[in-house]
Amino acid sequence: MHSGTDRPTNGGILLFGENRSQFFPDAIVRCVRFAGLTRTHSSDHRDINQHLPIAIDEILDFITKNTFTTAKIGPKKRVNIPQYPDAAIREAVINAIVHTDYSIKGSSIIVAIFDDRIEITNPGGIAYGLSLEDALAGSSRARNRVIARTFHILGLVEQWGSGLQKIIESCTQNGLIAPKFEETGSQFRVTIYSTKVEKTTVEKWQQSFLAHVHAIGEISAKDAAKFWRVDIRSARRRIKSLVDKRLVIKTSTSKNDPYGKYVVCQDLGKAAK
Repeated sequence: MHSGTDRPTNGGILLFGENRSQFFPDAIVRCVRFAGLTRTHSSDHRDINQHLPIAIDEILDFITKNTFTTAKIGPKKRVNIPQYPDAAIREAVINAIVHTDYSIKGSSIIVAIFDDRIEITNPGGIAYGLSLEDALAGSSRARNRVIARTFHILGLVEQWGSGLQKIIESCTQNGLIAPKFEETGSQFRVTIYSTKVEKTTVEKWQQSFLAHVHAIGEISAKDAAKFWRVDIRSARRRIKSLVDKRLVIKTSTSKNDPYGKYVVCQDLGKAAK
């Protein structure tokens, strides 16, 4: 209530408002299917301008339409296997909607589908006071409390702070390489790959390093140099070889973040604990 008059909250308008576009013209979801691995050519696109609970289903429908399904013949029946795990995609879509900063003008949620990956980008980085490592470890601070609470009541969000971990677990369980989480400026992006994990030969020096990182949770390039007793340049070269093999992954605010840290891929959800 404001000045004796009932007024809807911003969250209420975004969720259920009939004239939501008047107040939030950029509260749409732009879905694009690109042909190939780059953004050069698109083969399908759709702008979804629906109330947020309905928008989720329409986004998932677009993704299903523009990805493929393989079949596995079981002992009793045929089993359809989607290109991407349903649970991971659903969590990434809901995460984007709940944590978008709808006050940013001229920027919308973008769902970009490529031959080998799906990128889901939303305006607004990690909530103020949290780092990417905090979010991966399960810490959560809802930017849009009304939307988050409503989604929880609707059963769309089960447990606060578990969304990124569910994405990781779902990809791991389905034998896919680790998803990527990026905070760049005023945007947050989740990239889910369809590439299967390949069996990798791990050398002894790599095994000892991975065991060390697993024990402590995460490591910087500087500390890796101390562990190996080499200069920082050599350490970065060794770490890159581990990243290329998908044995470790970098958690940082940008690709060239000098203070980024590395975690063992299977321990990504435990980072910063």
